[in-house]
Amino acid sequence: MVQFIITITAYVILRFLLKPLRQPKFVCSILAGIVASPQVMRLTKIFPENSVPHEEILLVRTVGALGTIYILFLTAVKTDVTVIERLMKKASFIGFTSINMSTAIISLMVHILNLPGIQKGFSSFLFAAGLSLMRFPNVVYAFDELNIKTSDLGQLATSTSMLCELFVWMRMLMSAYSIGNLKLLWAVLAVSASLLVIFVVIGRAIRLIIRKKPEGKPVHELYILSILVGALVIACLTDLIGSLQFGVILFGLVIPNGPPLGSTLTEKIELIATELFMPMFYADVGYSVDIASINMNNSRKIILLMITGALAKLVGAILAASCSKIRLSHSVLLGLMLNIRGPFDIFLFNRWRATKEIDTETYTMMVISAVAITAAVTPLIDIFYNPHSRLSASSRKCARSIQTTPRNVELRVLCCVHNQEEVPGIISLLEASNPTIQSPVYAYVVHLNELIGPATPVITPYNKLMKRVNSRGSYHIMRAFENYSNSNHLVEVEPCTVIAPYKGMHEYICKVAQEKLIPLIIIPLQDKGMNRCMREGPAFSCKVGVVFIGGPHDREALALAIRMVGRSDASVMVFRIVFREVGKDAHEVMDREIDDALIDTFRVKVGIDQGGMYCEVAVQDFEQVVSQIGNLKDKFDLIMVGQKRRVRGLFPEETMLTWSEIPELGVIGDLVASSEFFGEMTSVLVMKHHGDTKASYHNRFGSRKCEGEQRLLDRTNC
Repeated sequence: MVQFIITITAYVILRFLLKPLRQPKFVCSILAGIVASPQVMRLTKIFPENSVPHEEILLVRTVGALGTIYILFLTAVKTDVTVIERLMKKASFIGFTSINMSTAIISLMVHILNLPGIQKGFSSFLFAAGLSLMRFPNVVYAFDELNIKTSDLGQLATSTSMLCELFVWMRMLMSAYSIGNLKLLWAVLAVSASLLVIFVVIGRAIRLIIRKKPEGKPVHELYILSILVGALVIACLTDLIGSLQFGVILFGLVIPNGPPLGSTLTEKIELIATELFMPMFYADVGYSVDIASINMNNSRKIILLMITGALAKLVGAILAASCSKIRLSHSVLLGLMLNIRGPFDIFLFNRWRATKEIDTETYTMMVISAVAITAAVTPLIDIFYNPHSRLSASSRKCARSIQTTPRNVELRVLCCVHNQEEVPGIISLLEASNPTIQSPVYAYVVHLNELIGPATPVITPYNKLMKRVNSRGSYHIMRAFENYSNSNHLVEVEPCTVIAPYKGMHEYICKVAQEKLIPLIIIPLQDKGMNRCMREGPAFSCKVGVVFIGGPHDREALALAIRMVGRSDASVMVFRIVFREVGKDAHEVMDREIDDALIDTFRVKVGIDQGGMYCEVAVQDFEQVVSQIGNLKDKFDLIMVGQKRRVRGLFPEETMLTWSEIPELGVIGDLVASSEFFGEMTSVLVMKHHGDTKASYHNRFGSRKCEGEQRLLDRTNC
């Protein structure tokens, strides 16, 4: 308990001190283990010399081993194998090139430097391969903290590291078979038997457990305990043949990530493994590190070996990624990602030290070097990588918007649904968007499900034959959209489900919209009146109002309104608010000209098609704006507004946002959405033009970006 308390206390202090330097948990944990080591305790004289007795280190190591096993197991459980399959060709080439270059350089350096701390009989290939290996649990462990696991580059790095581990395992097995030694041959046979048991026997048992789970009920505790004990048994058996990680990773991969089983396992064991077991692992590392044993002559060689190997891996990744048509900046970042070290590298070093393949000095310097490399690499990734950017310049696609989408082509819409109550309002909005033969609507309907734990978001096409027990409510939602599509042949629906934690869900949604060139993403937040527009049978009636002041966001609302004009059962009114003339710069003058052109387009279409109206009022200040908008009360089923607009001095939005209940809606959107203003009879659609960087709230809410996006996705119907 003393060791645990000291380690946790040291970790909390170091985490606080090193946070401004963007240091990861791994660096802080290793340093905390060293601070809590008996050597440091004796030097500081804070505790008595026998407060960390040598006899109890076996207990610390056992608890630490449990932590590494379960963290490794959960990492495999949360891995999306479909992502690896999609990136296999590119990831295999990058991983093969970088790991072979690093292994060759390290092997050469070992022979040149003649390190005394490495046992003579220790295979230089195994040593070099161990130092070069990109352990995918370390990569996933670090990417969870950096929140880039769902990004394109993060997924490529994860796939590359996993394929590298597989490549090294296969190469070691082939080497063992080629030697012909009887013990090694038995090891190969044992590995083959392990594969058969894990994928055939255990895999079928897992699928049976999921199939027999009653609808609406959690997985039985007996199954959870059996799986957790089974992970330890598999780890023990595969450890007997020399590869503890081999069995645990494969066992985790056969368990489907996400609900019902994967998320339950994560919820049950992750907190205990991370916060209780792993500190003991780092305490053992600190106990094993011996600073006093360092000899600078030998230590310089080990540091040179580690840095050279890391640079070789970096160069290999850059060359291979560049050949794969990945832009140079991302190639460099990918090489840095593949050099991230973590607890599973230290676990390998512990094995080498325990089997006396390396001495204490070499072990100490390898641990310090691994920490130093990670401490240098992680902040660079955190500073320079933008997870929203694409991998290659050639994959950039034009940003679409309602304004730039031709009115005689298909309109693509991404509809995000949390629960069944949101379905009628979204269907009403699709119907009001006026699908025609010249411009039908193609709706990508995504059912959003929260996944407990920092797991990889998964988006999969919805299978209408999927059993209700596994669909988490998707069955009824997708059934409603399919029925609507069958009744209106001008609307086609492509359903899919997303299972992800809210903190990364928006990234996956935006990526789908970017790949499919979708100009409109619908995220339900408040729906008060639109759900009444759809009646039983063909009857549909909708009154739409647009509050237009000016700017790209308001133009998005107006462009959608132009599309709605033409339906006999839908009336559209544009209510334009014009401020008194003030001095304008060239950009504002051009913006006003674009506004006028779009207004003219609407008025021309109103003159041709019935069902549209236009009204223009002049105001002097914001109080008059509120008064004029108040005149629209109880006249519409739907009010459309832009999120932000530019009116210098006369419309202090930046100041007024501090009074808003929901800042993501903007000042006008928050105003008309409030129950005090429009009551409970009118829905509000707030339009945001993503390409308008000058009108964004990035600087205003920079520190709240993730919080705001999570908050927006986390809300349900109001």
